[in-house]
Amino acid sequence: MKIGNAMALYFSATGNTEYAVKRFARNLGVYFGNVLSIEAKVEKIEHIVFSADTLIIAYPNFLCAIPKIMGDYIAKYARWFEGKNIITLVTYAKFSLDADLLVLRLLKKKRISFRECSGLSVQFPINVCDIELIKQLPDDETAGLREKADRRLDEAAKIILQGQNIHDGKEWQRPVAFLRQRMFYLNRIKYYYKKVKINENCVRCGLCISRCPMKNFEMRGKKVHQKGKCTQCYRCANLCPQNAITIWGHKVQWQYRGPEKFGGSENGRVFRNCRF
Repeated sequence: MKIGNAMALYFSATGNTEYAVKRFARNLGVYFGNVLSIEAKVEKIEHIVFSADTLIIAYPNFLCAIPKIMGDYIAKYARWFEGKNIITLVTYAKFSLDADLLVLRLLKKKRISFRECSGLSVQFPINVCDIELIKQLPDDETAGLREKADRRLDEAAKIILQGQNIHDGKEWQRPVAFLRQRMFYLNRIKYYYKKVKINENCVRCGLCISRCPMKNFEMRGKKVHQKGKCTQCYRCANLCPQNAITIWGHKVQWQYRGPEKFGGSENGRVFRNCRF
């Protein structure tokens, strides 16, 4: 694959995908100003997209599915991808299977043709923080994941720069992914979630209102209310200073604040608390 002029477009829930795509893009020689979140202004993104030969599309794996916010975005602006090289980058916690193929299937469904394609998956710590069975990893394990993730991102960039393509996801994994998660959670991931819970710990700091990618929270009188538009990214639950927000469970067990910011110290070998 010839990279040419490239840009990266990503959705990051709690920082993992942002970290991964920025490191990967840097290794590919992508100009830092061409790495943008889908939360950026559409006009800014559109201007850069049309001059790009290669688009890197990055997102977290949600229940063997693309996050609804990302899927809706790509479907809405599918014309941007016409005739481009496509590289998908997926961050996952336990397994990825065919998650890096989801964007390509969506584009084909929209009758969008593209040139060459690559897809890779990189493991990071899980961010689901309100289910008791899911435990936060010890520091030594997160450090090991960080080193493994860095190596995978660096090696993948070298392979692509050598003109080769990467295909982590395989079509035969599609029924496996369906049986493992998609079948059980189909109704949950097909629509925006409406049951986010805000408990009495809330002090109305407004952090969830300002940081939610769906603008799902609003202040009504003296209480914060959710509007039923949750994409289940867990950003609010992990950010809330009072542990007042839950999505799947009923009590926050721990919080994950994401890896260190891209461009920070490369000597750190643990996932540090950071702003997203």
